[in-house]
Amino acid sequence: MRTPKISSNYRVTKAIIYPLQAAILLLLLFQFALPLGAHAQTTVGGTFNTKGNILITDQFNNRVIEVNPSTKQIVWSFGSGKSTLCNPGPGAIIGSNDAERLSGGLTVMAGTGIPPNTIPGLPNGCVDNRVIVVDQSGNIVWQYGQAGVTGAGPNQLNVPVFVVQLPNHPLSHYRPRQQPDN
Repeated sequence: MRTPKISSNYRVTKAIIYPLQAAILLLLLFQFALPLGAHAQTTVGGTFNTKGNILITDQFNNRVIEVNPSTKQIVWSFGSGKSTLCNPGPGAIIGSNDAERLSGGLTVMAGTGIPPNTIPGLPNGCVDNRVIVVDQSGNIVWQYGQAGVTGAGPNQLNVPVFVVQLPNHPLSHYRPRQQPDN
Protein backbone atom coordinates (compact mmCIF):
# COMPACT_ATOMS: atom_id res chain seq x y z
CA MET A 1 0.00 0.00 0.00
CA ARG A 2 1.42 3.40 -0.89
CA THR A 3 0.87 6.54 1.12
CA PRO A 4 0.47 9.53 -1.24
CA LYS A 5 1.83 12.83 -0.01
CA ILE A 6 -0.70 15.64 -0.09
CA SER A 7 1.24 18.33 1.75
CA SER A 8 4.18 18.59 4.08
CA ASN A 9 1.90 18.05 7.11
CA TYR A 10 -0.74 15.53 6.00
CA ARG A 11 -0.80 12.02 4.60
CA VAL A 12 -3.80 9.91 3.60
CA THR A 13 -3.48 6.15 3.44
CA LYS A 14 -4.90 4.70 0.22
CA ALA A 15 -6.80 1.43 0.11
CA ILE A 16 -8.25 -0.40 -2.88
CA ILE A 17 -11.33 -2.47 -2.13
CA TYR A 18 -11.81 -5.63 -4.21
CA PRO A 19 -15.27 -7.22 -4.82
CA LEU A 20 -15.31 -9.52 -1.75
CA GLN A 21 -13.90 -6.78 0.47
CA ALA A 22 -16.44 -4.33 -0.99
CA ALA A 23 -19.28 -6.68 -0.02
CA ILE A 24 -17.95 -6.95 3.53
CA LEU A 25 -17.42 -3.19 3.69
CA LEU A 26 -20.98 -2.67 2.45
CA LEU A 27 -22.35 -4.79 5.29
CA LEU A 28 -20.24 -2.94 7.86
CA LEU A 29 -20.86 0.55 6.51
CA PHE A 30 -24.44 0.20 5.19
CA GLN A 31 -25.75 2.62 7.78
CA PHE A 32 -23.54 5.35 6.30
CA ALA A 33 -24.66 5.00 2.66
CA LEU A 34 -25.56 8.25 0.88
CA PRO A 35 -29.11 8.83 -0.30
CA LEU A 36 -29.86 8.21 -3.99
CA GLY A 37 -28.42 10.99 -6.15
CA ALA A 38 -26.24 12.46 -3.40
CA HIS A 39 -23.02 14.26 -4.19
CA ALA A 40 -20.32 14.86 -1.62
CA GLN A 41 -21.17 14.75 2.03
CA THR A 42 -19.31 15.54 5.23
CA THR A 43 -20.68 13.89 8.38
CA VAL A 44 -20.45 14.56 12.10
CA GLY A 45 -17.81 12.56 13.98
CA GLY A 46 -14.71 13.60 12.09
CA THR A 47 -13.04 16.24 10.01
CA PHE A 48 -12.40 16.26 6.27
CA ASN A 49 -8.77 15.78 5.21
CA THR A 50 -7.46 15.13 8.73
CA LYS A 51 -4.05 13.52 9.22
CA GLY A 52 -4.49 9.77 9.57
CA ASN A 53 -7.88 9.49 7.83
CA ILE A 54 -8.22 6.73 5.25
CA LEU A 55 -9.44 7.33 1.67
CA ILE A 56 -11.29 4.28 0.31
CA THR A 57 -12.53 3.55 -3.20
CA ASP A 58 -15.69 1.49 -2.78
CA GLN A 59 -15.90 0.30 -6.38
CA PHE A 60 -19.22 -1.52 -6.60
CA ASN A 61 -21.01 1.00 -4.39
CA ASN A 62 -19.98 3.76 -6.79
CA ARG A 63 -18.37 5.99 -4.21
CA VAL A 64 -15.16 7.22 -2.64
CA ILE A 65 -15.21 7.68 1.12
CA GLU A 66 -12.89 9.16 3.72
CA VAL A 67 -13.03 7.40 7.09
CA ASN A 68 -11.77 8.44 10.52
CA PRO A 69 -9.91 5.27 11.61
CA SER A 70 -10.51 5.90 15.33
CA THR A 71 -14.28 6.35 15.15
CA LYS A 72 -14.86 4.42 11.88
CA GLN A 73 -17.15 7.29 10.87
CA ILE A 74 -17.36 8.36 7.25
CA VAL A 75 -16.28 12.01 7.32
CA TRP A 76 -16.55 12.64 3.55
CA SER A 77 -17.97 10.81 0.57
CA PHE A 78 -18.50 11.33 -3.13
CA GLY A 79 -20.87 9.27 -5.28
CA SER A 80 -24.21 7.57 -4.83
CA GLY A 81 -23.34 4.61 -2.60
CA LYS A 82 -25.83 2.59 -4.65
CA SER A 83 -24.50 -0.48 -6.46
CA THR A 84 -27.22 -0.63 -9.15
CA LEU A 85 -27.27 3.07 -10.02
CA CYS A 86 -25.83 3.74 -13.47
CA ASN A 87 -25.66 7.52 -13.84
CA PRO A 88 -22.17 8.61 -14.87
CA GLY A 89 -21.92 12.38 -14.88
CA PRO A 90 -21.90 15.31 -12.45
CA GLY A 91 -22.07 14.24 -8.81
CA ALA A 92 -21.39 10.59 -9.57
CA ILE A 93 -18.56 8.14 -10.18
CA ILE A 94 -19.18 4.64 -11.48
CA GLY A 95 -16.96 1.76 -10.40
CA SER A 96 -14.15 3.91 -9.04
CA ASN A 97 -11.01 1.82 -8.78
CA ASP A 98 -8.62 4.48 -7.53
CA ALA A 99 -8.67 7.79 -5.68
CA GLU A 100 -6.02 10.06 -4.24
CA ARG A 101 -6.24 13.24 -2.16
CA LEU A 102 -4.46 16.18 -3.76
CA SER A 103 -3.40 19.50 -2.32
CA GLY A 104 -6.09 22.01 -1.49
CA GLY A 105 -8.57 19.31 -0.46
CA LEU A 106 -9.12 18.13 -4.03
CA THR A 107 -9.65 14.43 -4.74
CA VAL A 108 -8.75 12.76 -8.04
CA MET A 109 -10.49 9.50 -8.96
CA ALA A 110 -10.76 7.12 -11.89
CA GLY A 111 -14.23 6.05 -13.00
CA THR A 112 -13.51 2.52 -14.18
CA GLY A 113 -17.14 1.50 -14.62
CA ILE A 114 -18.80 -1.79 -13.73
CA PRO A 115 -18.27 -4.88 -15.92
CA PRO A 116 -21.29 -6.77 -17.34
CA ASN A 117 -22.89 -9.45 -15.12
CA THR A 118 -21.08 -8.24 -11.99
CA ILE A 119 -23.96 -6.59 -10.13
CA PRO A 120 -27.51 -8.01 -10.11
CA GLY A 121 -29.76 -5.50 -11.85
CA LEU A 122 -26.98 -4.30 -14.20
CA PRO A 123 -26.60 -7.18 -16.69
CA ASN A 124 -24.87 -4.91 -19.22
CA GLY A 125 -22.65 -3.23 -16.63
CA CYS A 126 -22.18 0.52 -16.62
CA VAL A 127 -19.52 2.50 -18.47
CA ASP A 128 -17.95 5.60 -16.89
CA ASN A 129 -14.47 6.08 -18.48
CA ARG A 130 -13.55 9.34 -16.78
CA VAL A 131 -10.84 10.68 -14.52
CA ILE A 132 -12.30 13.48 -12.43
CA VAL A 133 -11.10 15.88 -9.75
CA VAL A 134 -13.66 17.03 -7.19
CA ASP A 135 -13.52 19.63 -4.45
CA GLN A 136 -14.67 19.06 -0.86
CA SER A 137 -18.27 19.94 -1.85
CA GLY A 138 -18.30 17.37 -4.65
CA ASN A 139 -18.08 19.80 -7.55
CA ILE A 140 -16.16 18.41 -10.54
CA VAL A 141 -13.37 20.93 -11.11
CA TRP A 142 -11.50 18.98 -13.82
CA GLN A 143 -12.37 16.02 -16.02
CA TYR A 144 -10.75 13.93 -18.75
CA GLY A 145 -12.88 11.45 -20.64
CA GLN A 146 -16.60 11.50 -21.34
CA ALA A 147 -19.21 9.87 -19.13
CA GLY A 148 -20.40 6.64 -20.75
CA VAL A 149 -18.15 6.97 -23.83
CA THR A 150 -15.42 4.43 -24.62
CA GLY A 151 -12.59 5.28 -26.99
CA ALA A 152 -8.93 6.08 -27.59
CA GLY A 153 -9.27 9.51 -29.18
CA PRO A 154 -8.89 12.94 -27.61
CA ASN A 155 -10.81 13.20 -24.32
CA GLN A 156 -11.71 9.48 -24.45
CA LEU A 157 -10.70 6.62 -22.15
CA ASN A 158 -11.30 2.87 -22.01
CA VAL A 159 -11.59 1.60 -18.41
CA PRO A 160 -9.18 3.93 -16.56
CA VAL A 161 -7.98 2.00 -13.51
CA PHE A 162 -5.33 4.12 -11.82
CA VAL A 163 -4.48 7.82 -11.65
CA VAL A 164 -1.69 9.70 -9.90
CA GLN A 165 -0.73 13.36 -9.95
CA LEU A 166 2.84 14.00 -10.99
CA PRO A 167 4.76 16.23 -8.60
CA ASN A 168 5.78 18.83 -11.19
CA HIS A 169 2.38 20.47 -11.86
CA PRO A 170 -0.18 20.53 -9.02
CA LEU A 171 -3.76 20.34 -10.24
CA SER A 172 -4.72 22.84 -7.53
CA HIS A 173 -3.47 25.58 -9.92
CA TYR A 174 -6.44 24.98 -12.23
CA ARG A 175 -9.57 27.06 -11.86
CA PRO A 176 -12.83 25.20 -11.15
CA ARG A 177 -15.16 24.84 -14.13
CA GLN A 178 -18.89 25.52 -14.14
CA GLN A 179 -19.90 22.25 -15.85
CA PRO A 180 -17.82 19.25 -16.99
CA ASP A 181 -17.71 18.44 -20.69
CA ASN A 182 -19.89 15.38 -21.29
